[in-house]
Amino acid sequence: MSTAVGTSAVARNTAWSVAGHVISMAIPLIMTPLVIRYVPLAEYGFWIALNSLAAWFSHFDIGFWGGLTREVADRRSRGDVAGLRRLWVTWLAYDLVVGALICAVVIALSRWIVPAVAPGLGFSLGSTVLALLAVQSVLMPLLRHLGNTLNGLQRMDLTNRLSILMAPLSAAGLVAF
Repeated sequence: MSTAVGTSAVARNTAWSVAGHVISMAIPLIMTPLVIRYVPLAEYGFWIALNSLAAWFSHFDIGFWGGLTREVADRRSRGDVAGLRRLWVTWLAYDLVVGALICAVVIALSRWIVPAVAPGLGFSLGSTVLALLAVQSVLMPLLRHLGNTLNGLQRMDLTNRLSILMAPLSAAGLVAF
C-alpha cells in the first residue's frame, strides 16, 4: 500500500469513526427526555420489560461474533476467498435460520406472553409489538456479524457507516415500541 493510499484510508476511517461516536453519544441525550416525556409511568415497566426481552433475544448467536473478526482477517491475509465465503454463508445461514425460529416461537407464544406481561395492552397491539421486537432482536446479531466481518476485512469506514445508520434506527425502534 502506498503512503498516499494508506494516509487516505486512515483519514477516512478516522472521520467515520468520529462521526459514529458523536452520533452514538448524541442518541441517549436525545432519547432520555423523549422517554421521560412520552412513556407514561404506568407503562414504563412494560416498556423496559419488552426492551430487556428484546435485548436478551439478541444473544442467540451464543458468542460467534467473538472470533469472527479474527477469522475473517486470517482468511483475508491468506487470500482464502473460498474460506471467506464459507464463513459468511455460515453465519448468515445460522442467523437467518435461528432468527426465523425465534420469531416463530415468539409469535406462537404471544397468545400467552402478552396477557401475562401486559394485560391492559390488548392482544392485537401487544402481539404486534412483541413480534416487531423479536424481529429487531434477530437483526441485532446479523448486523453485529456483518460489522465484525467488515472489521476483519479492515473496512472500518463501512463498519462505522453501519453503526451510524443503525444507532438512530435502534433508538427509533425503542421509541416506537
